[in-house]
Amino acid sequence: MTTVKICGLRRLEDIQAVNELKPDYAGMILTSGYRRSISFSIAKELSKSLTIPLVGVFVNTSVKEILTYDFIDIIQLHGNETNEEILRLKK
Repeated sequence: MTTVKICGLRRLEDIQAVNELKPDYAGMILTSGYRRSISFSIAKELSKSLTIPLVGVFVNTSVKEILTYDFIDIIQLHGNETNEEILRLKK
């Protein structure tokens, strides 16, 4: 089964579009330094209007910081995370 995620959401207009299109997941880049990165506060505010599961995309972010994003549904990792860090996040 194929699933679809639209990623890089940064604006309310983006949220409105995915709510209308209904992909399986919506993604936000939550590590700073990337063209489509957004801050914690903006992501939290935008997530309130989202009607589909939210994927938080992280690159080499500490487990402690990732866990502060209590409004995301799924964690997507794109870094050099260790097996120990992944297991901690799975819990």
